[in-house]
Parts: sequence; C-alpha cells; structure tokens
Amino acid sequence: MKTRTLFLLALLLMPAAWSLSQPRQDVSLNGTWDFKWDNVKRLSYPPDDHDWTTIGVMQKSRSETGFGKDGTNHWAWYRRSVRVPVSMKGQRIKVRFTMVKYQAYIYWNGVEAGEHMDGEVPFEIDVTDHVKFNADNELLVGVIDRISLQRPDLLPYVESDFTGGSMNPPRGSVLAPASATEAIFGGICDDVTLVSYPPLHIDDFGITTSVRRSEVSIEVTTLNEGNSQRNCEVRVFIEDQGNPIREFPGRSITAEPGSKTKTLFRDAWKEPHLWSPKDPYLYTLVMQLRRGGQVIDEKKFRFGFREFWIEGINFYLNGKVFKIRRNPTSTLRGRSVEDIRKWMEDLKAIHINQVRIHHSGFPERIADVADEVGMTLCTESTFWSRTPWYDTENPEIW
Repeated sequence: MKTRTLFLLALLLMPAAWSLSQPRQDVSLNGTWDFKWDNVKRLSYPPDDHDWTTIGVMQKSRSETGFGKDGTNHWAWYRRSVRVPVSMKGQRIKVRFTMVKYQAYIYWNGVEAGEHMDGEVPFEIDVTDHVKFNADNELLVGVIDRISLQRPDLLPYVESDFTGGSMNPPRGSVLAPASATEAIFGGICDDVTLVSYPPLHIDDFGITTSVRRSEVSIEVTTLNEGNSQRNCEVRVFIEDQGNPIREFPGRSITAEPGSKTKTLFRDAWKEPHLWSPKDPYLYTLVMQLRRGGQVIDEKKFRFGFREFWIEGINFYLNGKVFKIRRNPTSTLRGRSVEDIRKWMEDLKAIHINQVRIHHSGFPERIADVADEVGMTLCTESTFWSRTPWYDTENPEIW
C-alpha cells in the first residue's frame, strides 16, 4: 500500500506537459556508410554483394564523394543499418536528408520507400510501415549524379563535362536547377537523420515581426498523418532568455486524416528588443499541440524582432537606413557551424553586414549562425542565369 501511495504521489507531482514518450525524436545517421559504384547495372535493384567499400556521410562529405571524376562514376549505392528506438513506436518515422545531389532512390528493409529529385532542398521519406524494432533495419540509398538533371534523350554528357570544371550541357537539355554548387557532382552531401513525429504534428510555421505596426503574427500549420480524426489545442508563447514573456490564447482544432490546418495568432508588441547586426538579440518562439493537458508535439524557433523595407532608393532596417556591404559565397554547404561562425565574424570585423548565398540553397544552420552573429542574408534561386541550358518549355522542369 505504501508503494502504491508513493507512485500516485509521484504522478501528481509530475508537470502537466509530461508524457510517456517524447513528442519529437531524432537520431543522427551520419558516420561511416557502406558504399559502391554501380556504373554497370545503374541502380538496378538489388545491388550486388561485391565491391562494397566505405564512405563518410557528414556535413563535410561533399568534397569526398568522387562522383563524375574524370568522366566516370555517375551511379552509386549507399547503405547502413539502423536501430530504431522503441520510444518511436506510435509515431511517424522518417529519414531526413539535408542534401542529396541529385536523383535519390530510398529503400528501407528491401522496400522502395520513396525517391527525390533535387540538389538543394531537404526532404523526408516516411518509413513507418516498414520499421522493425529491436532489430537492425537496412537503409539503402541509390544516387545518380548531375546527369540525372538532363533529358535522357540527350545523354550522355561528353567526358570533358566531368573533369572538375563547370557544367557545359547541350542547349535545352537540363530539367532541374543545377545551382552554383553544381561542381559537387553528386552523392549524399550533408546530414542524414532519423526523425519521428506524433501522427498529428506541427508541419510548418511562419512568424512575421513588424516594427512599423508594433505587431507580431504567427501562423502554425498542423498535419494529421494518422488514420482517424484528431483534436488538439494549439498553443503559442514567446520566451526571452528561457522565461515566458508573452502567451497567446489557445486555439482548438479538429483535423481530418491527411489534412493540414492553419492557425493564426496575432498581437501587438510594444517596445520589443530589436535585432540588428550590432545587437543580434534573439527571442524563442514555442509552439505546442496539447491534448488532455499533455504536450503531444512541440517545436521551438529562435527569431529576432526586426523589419526590412524599401523607401525610395534606400533600404531600411527597423526604421533606419541600412547601407548594405555584401560578400557573395557559394561555398557554405558542408562547412561546420564553427567554420561558418568564424567566417561570418571575420566578415563583420571588416564591416561586411550581408552574405549573398550565390545561386544555391542552404541548410538551416547557416541562417541560425547569421542570426546569432548579426549577419543579414541575401538568398537566391538555385537556377543559374545560363538560360540556354534549360528546357524551359518542358513542364517537368517546373
């Protein structure tokens, strides 16, 4: 009886947000993977058992792939085993790829789980229905390098296109943006992560801060990937140095299977601590989905309260003329957080206040570091300006 009493007392003392499993979980899959070229079978499944070697998959792996070197090696397999935590049971389990160039085919335990064509945008592949717990799972990824960007009827590239220089494809042959990182011929070029979300979870969000209106607005998009209707309360609040300073009234939603729901929050905010390159002050946005007093999903995002606009010939930041002193780059992909931070701090030391991400996408960590050190970013499309490359009349490119 005494043991039972102590157990009930422990339950009463637990916070309301306590739950049996974490709302979101992630496990890094970086490290050493099995690797083999497949230039003969060209990713015909399953791959052969011979000629496997190893390769490092990590943030800096883009320079180590070897795709397209000396006009060879356009098709390859990556493979590793994955132990899925039992705590992920009941959630949607996915593999998140930060950057794969360019065409990727993903197999999980012998089942083709999905494919993706791009060279810049992170993507996730759902493997929930094929996961084995308390056992090894095989993750197999087939990759085709930048020849996958080209119309099949105009293949192959000439060998000189793969000697380490810039692309030089035939006119009207390219069906996807090559970006300024096209010299990275192919492969898994950045983080790979096993992630899990509850069936009803925060899928996307946006936050807008307005200095001129003294206002903050937040839009939270939820996604129900379960098989039944689900209800929850969407809660949003803002923290300053870990302390809640602003809470919005909760909004109840009902989500049908497969549906997305957008919930908008807006409020006046007088005299916030403004973000600027000289004072890069950051708040934290906290978004939660709650049911029965428990947090079923949570996402946090750091942000600076700021507003940019143009009046006449001037660019303004927070109501003051902002003179842009810009440095272009297309080499931040694959660099560590520490490298990016030092590089931006060195730029600030010579009074550079903006980095132009030249014709390429970029991981979230680059924006995070820029927010922290006080650097503004100018982002661009991943399309090169070399219009004759692209088959713009082909709907597949769009």
